[in-house]
Amino acid sequence: MLGLKVTEIGDDVRYECNLQIFGGGNIYLGNHLNLQDAFINAVQAKNVIGDFTFFGHGVMLVTGRHNYNKIGAKRQNPISGNPIHIGNGVRVG
Repeated sequence: MLGLKVTEIGDDVRYECNLQIFGGGNIYLGNHLNLQDAFINAVQAKNVIGDFTFFGHGVMLVTGRHNYNKIGAKRQNPISGNPIHIGNGVRVG
């Protein structure tokens, strides 16, 4: 599953079956990761997760933001985003 949505995958990447990934091509995973049941959205920008990083349950990485001046379905289109870079040996809860 990860190989279809992630640009680069290190060794020993662990995750639960309900891990959700959006924005394939902008996600880079290091070595020895435990992602649990995270939600990773890299539609608007790049996500880099360093080596030996652990995510607790329900962690969300979201790069996009929406135009809150719009109403209804027009608000759903992301307008921009900033990259997320998590270093090595980080515990995210």
